[in-house]
Amino acid sequence: MDLKNLSFEAAGLFIIVFSLLRIRDARKILKNCREAEGVVVGQELKYGENGNGYYYPQIKFNLEDGTSVIVKYHDGFYPAKFKIDDKVQIRYSADNHENFSIKGIDSNLDLILLSVGVLMVGYGIYTFVK
Repeated sequence: MDLKNLSFEAAGLFIIVFSLLRIRDARKILKNCREAEGVVVGQELKYGENGNGYYYPQIKFNLEDGTSVIVKYHDGFYPAKFKIDDKVQIRYSADNHENFSIKGIDSNLDLILLSVGVLMVGYGIYTFVK
């Protein structure tokens, strides 16, 4: 086994673990979640270490008790996935409203990441056995 295949498999394993942790966190939200309709009220542009800019939507929604909050989404997008005044369905933890997800976004990304990680590890094993 050469070092190139080993690093490819290691990267695949990292992606698998990362996506499984995200899925676990999403399930924690679902156990104790509340649903609400939110409105995108802003976009925060942040630059990564590589110089690329990502837009983090700021979403306003009402908690179960009627309190209005604005929370920044934990994932950034390029290009911006949402526009100001877009309505989104969210799920938030009853224990911590800052722990929330946008319905339909997180689950798709996590499954894609998990699939890519499995393919990377599978390919690495295939080339090793071959």
